[in-house]
Amino acid sequence: MKRILCLLITLIMIFPLIPFSANAETSGACGANLTWKVDSNGTLTISGTGAMSDWTGASSPWYPSYGAPTIKKVVISSGVTSIGDYAFHSCESITSVTIADSVTSIGTYAFSGCKGITRLTIPDKVSVIELGAFYGCDGLANVTVSNSLVSIGNNAFCSCDALTGIALPDSVISIGYGAFRDCVSLKSVSLGSGIVTIDKFGFYNCGALTEVYYNGTQEQWNNITINSYNTSLTDATIYYTQEEEDDGYLASGEYGENLIWTLDETGVLTISGSGEMTNAVITDSSPWSSYISSIKTIMVEDGVTSIGNYAFRGCNNVHGAVIPDSVTSIGIGAFYNCENLISVPLKSNITNIGGYAFYNCKSLLNADIPYGVTTIG
Repeated sequence: MKRILCLLITLIMIFPLIPFSANAETSGACGANLTWKVDSNGTLTISGTGAMSDWTGASSPWYPSYGAPTIKKVVISSGVTSIGDYAFHSCESITSVTIADSVTSIGTYAFSGCKGITRLTIPDKVSVIELGAFYGCDGLANVTVSNSLVSIGNNAFCSCDALTGIALPDSVISIGYGAFRDCVSLKSVSLGSGIVTIDKFGFYNCGALTEVYYNGTQEQWNNITINSYNTSLTDATIYYTQEEEDDGYLASGEYGENLIWTLDETGVLTISGSGEMTNAVITDSSPWSSYISSIKTIMVEDGVTSIGNYAFRGCNNVHGAVIPDSVTSIGIGAFYNCENLISVPLKSNITNIGGYAFYNCKSLLNADIPYGVTTIG
């Protein structure tokens, strides 16, 4: 009995000296062709090729409650093409993030609640920042966005308390609901000439905002749809970086019985008026065909009821299009061969989409079909 007792005492004394594997590297799969690894220094590396898996809530395999070492640094290696939904949600200890240029999308709530991140560069291939991607990143003070960015999703940067300034390129056409809501330290905003819509609460409760720099003219600014609860933005001092010129248009004309079109110097093609757009056959040229390489954004204003056949065929430099609630039909081949078109939000009043309407729109990320659509060609 004494020998057994002595053996137990000896084991108790040396047990604390036995190394545990808590700080050992932890790894696994996080996509069809992606792997992840967290080393003992807290560096999480995602490597491989293709898209990352999506998760819901705090359920990624490296989340701290799953026994992984505390993550301090994230490295997303070249070859990874997306950051999954909720990938780093509430990983509050992360202070550094490196994202490879191969990444083209950042998922819903991907970095939400990452309070330790202070600086971030979003790669040039990212065109859409999804819902809540950086929601509640309290420490995020400096963000450099991509020059290909088209859309900022709802609540994307909501409650980023340390953010003092944001500069958005001309490629951005829409800022979502609550995108910069409660960014209480935001003092300066630079908006590109391509901006078409700022949704409700986009800059709500940004009490420190005093300066807005707009890369366009005052007339262009007045044409932006700025929805309600954005007084923090509209009450700030607006600085226009371009002077008014004559009518500000490269070209203009008619394209329907009661419709006119204008193309301004920033590449925005606007269709306005009331009624249907002219239908063409594939051999016809649209009236703006001579300027097709200059068109970057298509804005169809409220009152227009249809998008004509082959209206925007071959507009290869267009990245985004805005279609109002008044449009009920999209004609045959309307966006045929718009190879770089990324975003066309379709409204609920649309009932008919013609054949080949989006043929070869190979860059199109989002094309949700409204419930009211009864005919697709």
